[in-house]
Amino acid sequence: MNKYLLDTNAYIEIDRGASVDMFPTTLWASIGDSIKKGEILLLKAVYNEVTKSSDGLSSWMKGYSDCIYDHLADIDLIARAKIIVNKYPTIVDPKNINDQADPYIIACAYEKSLCIVTNEGRKHSKINIPYICDEYNINCIQSYEFMRNTGWKF
Repeated sequence: MNKYLLDTNAYIEIDRGASVDMFPTTLWASIGDSIKKGEILLLKAVYNEVTKSSDGLSSWMKGYSDCIYDHLADIDLIARAKIIVNKYPTIVDPKNINDQADPYIIACAYEKSLCIVTNEGRKHSKINIPYICDEYNINCIQSYEFMRNTGWKF
């Protein structure tokens, strides 16, 4: 069974299509259960990006604050993230402190053999999560494929 790490935009896109307030006991309950079981790793950097707003998704995610994986306490993960940023400096915007999760997402997936779920497009002319995943042989899928892979039926 795959274990997953969802990018911030995956949570946001899933919420846009099936908002937390409309599907709390189906899709979002399944995602929450998977977080609690460790099938989905909730990275602190992603948690911070999602919860900086005050919408329904942010409120939902705050309910899983006890499940956060603190990437800043993982020395190997930090070292891998530094390698990624040094090789691909445009993966982060140094002027935007709210958009710094990508190297940690990639490093965590690499270190823990996780599948990344992101809705970033696979454009090999743009340095982004799927581009770097291809370079590092990390499995990277979009949210619709993630939901198919889980086998959830609603």
